[in-house]
Amino acid sequence: MTKITLKELEYIYNNNDDIYFYKDFENIYSSVFKYIQDGKVLIEDADYVWWFAKNVFKYIQDGKETLIQDGKILIKNVDDIKWYSEDFFSYDKHGKETFIQDGKVLIEDADYVWLYAKDVFEYKKDGKETLIQDDKILVEDAHYVEWYEKDVFKYAKDGKETLVEDDKVLIENVKYIYWHRKGIFEYENDNGYTLVENGEILVENVDKIEWYEEATFKYEKNDKETFIQDGKVLIEDADYVKWYEKNVFKYEKDGKEYKIDNEAKMTDKEEFEIIKKKAEQGNAAAQFMSGYLYYKGKKVPKDYKKAVKWYRLAAEQGHIAAQVMLAICYYLGRGVKPDYEEAMQWYRIAGGQDRSLADQYCREEFEEIFEEIKAAAKQGNAEAQHILGCCGVIGGEALRHIRFDYLTL
Repeated sequence: MTKITLKELEYIYNNNDDIYFYKDFENIYSSVFKYIQDGKVLIEDADYVWWFAKNVFKYIQDGKETLIQDGKILIKNVDDIKWYSEDFFSYDKHGKETFIQDGKVLIEDADYVWLYAKDVFEYKKDGKETLIQDDKILVEDAHYVEWYEKDVFKYAKDGKETLVEDDKVLIENVKYIYWHRKGIFEYENDNGYTLVENGEILVENVDKIEWYEEATFKYEKNDKETFIQDGKVLIEDADYVKWYEKNVFKYEKDGKEYKIDNEAKMTDKEEFEIIKKKAEQGNAAAQFMSGYLYYKGKKVPKDYKKAVKWYRLAAEQGHIAAQVMLAICYYLGRGVKPDYEEAMQWYRIAGGQDRSLADQYCREEFEEIFEEIKAAAKQGNAEAQHILGCCGVIGGEALRHIRFDYLTL
């Protein structure tokens, strides 16, 4: 493979409206006229081309989309195509969505299909929603479904909600359920709000609940607030309570404001062990945070392999930020062998849940990486200087479309 020089790159940029570069310039496409891969024109005179992975792309002609994989047309002349991974895509035609996996039609003519994580999706058809996990129907014909993590979801039927964890119904036929994390939730009924933690009712039939962390929350009843930390009532009948962190809060009572700051400082190791313990118990947020700390080298030495391990566990539970970070690890080859297709698959899964949030996480991470590249370039790193040169030609946004497999920071 011959690498494109900066001079050639500048020529290409100046003669096309929109050009992107993938895999260190191995694959190039222009969304204006044609798609070129490995020096061969695969499609031309298209209105638009969208590249997913090597040998996988879609194009638009006359307002209709066609999906190509390994030279084979998978679907053509539809309104919209979403590709997730090899033999795993959905398409929209005349306002109805069809979902295909391994060449088999799983769902067709649905109002929409919503992918949460690998092998976890819901679809709406004829005004009713169905949730499927690992090829098993968890609930069907519901008014709506909300999936939280593996084997944890709620659904509504006949205007009432039900919460299920590990095939067990925790609460059913209530007005609304607020799920905090596994084993901890609150629900609303005609008498008010009730908080349940690991099967135990902590407070019930109050006007409002604000949960912070395990056994730490406040509730309001008759316009007065009560604050509980580690299962102990610290303040009651206050006008308001504001919690900051463990042993740090303020409250107002009888017209006077008080601030309590009895914070016991923990070492980085102690703080990390608390987070890791929750992660080992299956808490997706704690798994993401464990991965993040290893990835950034905060509180623990930087370790990309351990970061990937925790990111993957959280990502498989549908944690959007973890899915984005796992995609970035595959994209940059941090902690895993570089795999662009796997990176794009995880990013599409994250975007399928919340595209704007996934884009935000991605943008913030690459802005930080860009700062690392600039610092490396100042220190004489040739690959970093090359990337900055490219960005100077085609714009900083192109940073998201350039691989850094050989860049050591």
